[in-house]
Amino acid sequence: MRPLQRFAHKSFPLRIRHGWILVTLLLAGPLAAQRSASSLTGIVTDPTGSGVNAAEVLAIHRATAVEHRTATNDEGVFTFPSLRPGNYDVRIEATGFKRFESREVIVEAAKTVRLDARLEVGTVQESVTVTAELPLLERESSGQSSQVGRQPIERLPFQLSGAMRDINSVIRLVPGVRLHLNNFGYNITGGRQLGSEVLIDGVPNMYRASFNVPFNVRPALDTVGEFRVEAAVPNAEFGRTSSGVVVFQTRSGTNEFHGAA
Repeated sequence: MRPLQRFAHKSFPLRIRHGWILVTLLLAGPLAAQRSASSLTGIVTDPTGSGVNAAEVLAIHRATAVEHRTATNDEGVFTFPSLRPGNYDVRIEATGFKRFESREVIVEAAKTVRLDARLEVGTVQESVTVTAELPLLERESSGQSSQVGRQPIERLPFQLSGAMRDINSVIRLVPGVRLHLNNFGYNITGGRQLGSEVLIDGVPNMYRASFNVPFNVRPALDTVGEFRVEAAVPNAEFGRTSSGVVVFQTRSGTNEFHGAA
């Protein structure tokens, strides 16, 4: 065997190991982010109640005009598994039916929103437009949670916890939350201080097992777009915690200019 061939043969397993390491690192970020991702799902039916197959579903984020597309399966079910929180316009089209449009569908952080559509017989040039309404009962989750958007964060005073411009000033107002000052030590519905989970854009930010202490890192008040507190019976995606979960969604750019002084 030639020297060059021996070198290539010995380095081949090394290249494989490096390749697996690279793939693992690339997948780690998206998998973590999915823990706080929002989703939109629903069933598209015809006037008889049967599912409509291969209907085209378009979801448009109103603040950025970013479009997400998918299609229904054989049962008429569609799902957007990972959406940015915000308001969406949803459009559904299928051959032989009028176009269905639902405006201002609110998708909150770390929440699955249900939107069902019943199509009417007609042409796609005709449309049926509805305004989304908040459901009386959340059917997609068994958890009990509280959602806080940007408006209360901006309008409530900051000195509620003795600290200026601290996001904990707002979190402590959520029913069932008791706050330990100077860190992310939450007692949620009677759970232990280090039994809760804190996620910032899907990244865990609560507990360092090697030191047995909570992380002392928190997002700046102006960077928080909304947050959600899962107070009881969190979904299986939050399986690591024995108590509640606090999910932060940070702000990002839109098509409108905005800022803070």
